[in-house]
Amino acid sequence: MDDNAYLAMSADPLADGLAHARSRFARPDLDDATLMGALASAMVHLGVTGTVEELLSGGDLDLIAAVASCAPLPQPRVGLAMPEHDLQGRMDLSASSFRAFLRGLIGPRSSVGG
Repeated sequence: MDDNAYLAMSADPLADGLAHARSRFARPDLDDATLMGALASAMVHLGVTGTVEELLSGGDLDLIAAVASCAPLPQPRVGLAMPEHDLQGRMDLSASSFRAFLRGLIGPRSSVGG
């Protein structure tokens, strides 16, 4: 089914326009007020007249997408998963590991004799 036809048949075009804008951002953490504020800021920047409610309930998906592409979004509320790093590295340059390496080359020392 075409997106425009779906918006025309919907009972709440404002909710559908908001859902379309939210799908453009791919940010489920944004609530409706934050999303509408970001769209309002983008409308002012682009010079689009009217209110956010008029934009979203108007059904013009191309205009909603254009405004959404310029909307300033806040930082995500959930932290990003960072990969774990091995801070030690592959070479252990401590004195004990160096002595163990030398013992492996030279062999064990005899405690008898001298």
